[in-house]
Amino acid sequence: MKKVNQKSSIHRRSLLQGGSLLSSSLFLPWISRAQAQDNQLPKRLIVVHHPQGHSLQHCIPTSTGSGFAMPFALQPLEQFRNKMVILSGIDNQVAPLNSVSTAHPNAAYTFLTCQKFLVQDPNFLTAGGPSIEEIIAQRIGQETPYPRLDFAIGGTRSDNGIYLPHDEHHFWLDANDPVGAFNDPFVAVDRIFASQNIDPIEQWQTQSRRAAVLQRVQQNFSLMEEQLSGEEKERLQAHQNKIESLFRRNTLPVGSCNQPLLSLPYDYDYTYDDHLSAPIMQDILIAALACDMTRVGTISFANAQDHGFEWLWSENGDQPIVDRSRFDNWHAMVHADYQSGMEYVYRWYSKMLARFLQKLSETTDSDGDNMLDSSLVISISEFSSPRHWHKNIPILLFGNTGFLPQGNHISYMTYTLEDFVNSSGMLESGFSMNQFCTTLLHLFGFDDEHFGIDDASISSGTLPL
Repeated sequence: MKKVNQKSSIHRRSLLQGGSLLSSSLFLPWISRAQAQDNQLPKRLIVVHHPQGHSLQHCIPTSTGSGFAMPFALQPLEQFRNKMVILSGIDNQVAPLNSVSTAHPNAAYTFLTCQKFLVQDPNFLTAGGPSIEEIIAQRIGQETPYPRLDFAIGGTRSDNGIYLPHDEHHFWLDANDPVGAFNDPFVAVDRIFASQNIDPIEQWQTQSRRAAVLQRVQQNFSLMEEQLSGEEKERLQAHQNKIESLFRRNTLPVGSCNQPLLSLPYDYDYTYDDHLSAPIMQDILIAALACDMTRVGTISFANAQDHGFEWLWSENGDQPIVDRSRFDNWHAMVHADYQSGMEYVYRWYSKMLARFLQKLSETTDSDGDNMLDSSLVISISEFSSPRHWHKNIPILLFGNTGFLPQGNHISYMTYTLEDFVNSSGMLESGFSMNQFCTTLLHLFGFDDEHFGIDDASISSGTLPL
């Protein structure tokens, strides 16, 4: 396999001509922000996350370019082959820089923020800054009622229908500020679409009252700021930014949206019935995106520890996915190297993703554009293997992938997949999540030269193509 200089980076305005450095001698053109109108950059970003890495031999193709065979766990996505890009060989180079040995936070807090823990103290672990989708939301989502909308499939029950994981926050508004997600679909519909069901005059009166309250809070913040300095002023500024976001959300027009109708069994349990929750949450997000209530959304499968996946037993020879005579839970099973049955869970994540992509392809947005063709959808996990491996993280992209050549597996691996597995995930490619996130910013037409931590040991710039 042809190697690429790990420090190389191609300027976005360089003239290239189709393909991948690793699988072809051809290149593809980078587009500049000045060309955005002609090339139609993605209008939306959607990140779909599943926990506990991958069963790598079932998730990464063995060949590169356009002629790859779809591995078992990705086969449900075959119909979207011509609208997908598979990236492999991307390393989370930031995780090893942390001195605190906490495997799950070390992955979850770093892989999308590309920064170390804010402080190296096991009692106060937090990300070092915002994750990449938040940066994009800040840039493309300020004209919408919601800069972003976030949904969790499963997770613990709460009084307000908002899920905030204990130690596996994957999405971050900023340091010390993890993202909460709707995991009760009834709460999600009520919170997002409630204003669609009230009289316009009543809606205007409600917005006016809220705006007046928020303005008074902002005025009080301004008075307090004069009396503060240093760290206290920074904390106040963070609160003020949230109030400003609420103010914009309250005053921006929502427009007309088709509110999803929920039809669920009487014994539905949103904390456990993931096979029922996933389609519903997908439909709620699509409805919100279609009427431009938001331009950035996330969907995360939250049941990473103990789940039975009973609806998959028939595919596993009518046997439980988790052999309880050997493992206490799903978490213990995936950490015990590859175990028969794991692949059906990862394949199910692909089935749910395929269902989401199909729904997007069948929907037009408020501008009359096809939702899939005008959105960038990313599927990712915090690990490559659930054995806490930070290297060779597979990333799937769908829809409007900009200058990334669709229908291709672009591999940055400088080794074979078999050698990587046999090394227990120790082999390095030299290409980083920092580079991927910088490339992602370029896909949306921004000219950032790097993303995340500024450290000489981290490969920076964009991914070479």
